[in-house]
Amino acid sequence: MTRIPLLIATLKQVDDAVAKGGMDEEETRRFVEPIAVRCREQIGDLEELIGGLVPREGESRVRRAKKAMAVVGCEGRVREIARGLGEQMHVLTSYVMLCNQSTTKRGMSF
Repeated sequence: MTRIPLLIATLKQVDDAVAKGGMDEEETRRFVEPIAVRCREQIGDLEELIGGLVPREGESRVRRAKKAMAVVGCEGRVREIARGLGEQMHVLTSYVMLCNQSTTKRGMSF
């Protein structure tokens, strides 16, 4: 899940673009905000899922073995979340790029 930091950065860019006026706030609320909210929820789900499976220092061998076996059972759910995040990341990054282009064009004098 090396894409999670990129997705978090993209979500921050969406927030920043809205704050700077790079996006129409009503348009953002209607189209982008639901995607951003879902991404944040899925990131939380993934962190919770993975966080519960990572062995902690000092845990017994039995506990570590149980967590290792649980990883196999969670693989499908992790893939499902990752696939959804990838699709949503594509939409958000495309939108941010378009908004950044329009903001840059507005600031240029011809």
